[in-house]
Amino acid sequence: MASRPKVRSRSLVVIAGMIGILTTGTGVGSAVAVATADPFVMIDIGTLGGGYSIATDINDHGVIVGQFENAQGEFHAARWGRDGRISDLGALGGRSSRANRINAKGMVLGEIITADGLQQRAVRWDRQGKGMELGTLPGGTNGNPAAIGEDGTVVGYADTAPDANSAVFDHAVRWNELGTITDLGTSGFSSSASDINKFGIVVGATDDPGYASHAVRWERNGRTTYLDDLPGGSSSGASAINDDGTILGSSTDATGKTHAVQWDKRGRITDLGVFADSSNNGANLINDKGLIAGITTMGREFDQYHATVWTRQGRIIDLGTFPGGTRSETYGINDDGRVVGFADLPNGQLHAVLWLDPRATHR
Repeated sequence: MASRPKVRSRSLVVIAGMIGILTTGTGVGSAVAVATADPFVMIDIGTLGGGYSIATDINDHGVIVGQFENAQGEFHAARWGRDGRISDLGALGGRSSRANRINAKGMVLGEIITADGLQQRAVRWDRQGKGMELGTLPGGTNGNPAAIGEDGTVVGYADTAPDANSAVFDHAVRWNELGTITDLGTSGFSSSASDINKFGIVVGATDDPGYASHAVRWERNGRTTYLDDLPGGSSSGASAINDDGTILGSSTDATGKTHAVQWDKRGRITDLGVFADSSNNGANLINDKGLIAGITTMGREFDQYHATVWTRQGRIIDLGTFPGGTRSETYGINDDGRVVGFADLPNGQLHAVLWLDPRATHR
């Protein structure tokens, strides 16, 4: 499990034998395979009427979710089926929508912006595409979903009611399968939950009274465990957990530089390292086979973001960009090692991308 998203059939091009999930349609934007870092192949899965699309997650059945811009300039949540057909999941009467995660059962987690453009709400779509808006904390107005468990449990954060000074804070929350919301609390003022595994263990971050953020793990029984920073570091955050209990995230070191890090199920921290010519690394996804994905800042001015994977053998692979592009980011990974995200084109447009190892066995 990684720890992440809709339009009627248009165009996606088959790259036979390489993907096995995309088929040809008749719309705009054809998919282009671009050889990048060995052994991964980078595939542009195209757009649907507009110049923008991103892929935010992929489940173990090869179903991809994300967001696209249609010909009318509207941004909607999308689901790419195994056959390449894209379904518009709608916005439940809101101004826009986006899908962020999909579980093995095909339930999709996402968000909508309300019609007035002022509030954000968490949404869960079932396998048939029927959407259910999830609630907010008492007195709050916004819900921000991050991950969905196999039973439909959702985690993320939501804002609180204004306090006596009219201040509003974000708190990590859990929505159960019925949509009931629970505040996971904070050790300072704010917190957020970023992922949940099949055992109901949640990870994220909470600030301390000095406003520094620290990685945290919430057990199913409600116990909270604070995870260590790197030696000399002052802040950290957890972004993903797999079913083995391995946690991914980032931590500053004694110099203030951000490193991708990993905590084992006992809470022991490991520095995953950085590229020699990078300024910061952030690991935010891990599958159940231990393959890690994230981003690295590159370039002379460290103004380029590159999608990155870390293998179990400790190898760091820059997944690269489109020719002429400067940016790529990962958002989702499945247990077959397929990675999804986006990359920019020379004209600045963002396109949804699938990276895969053609030597691997894909379901």
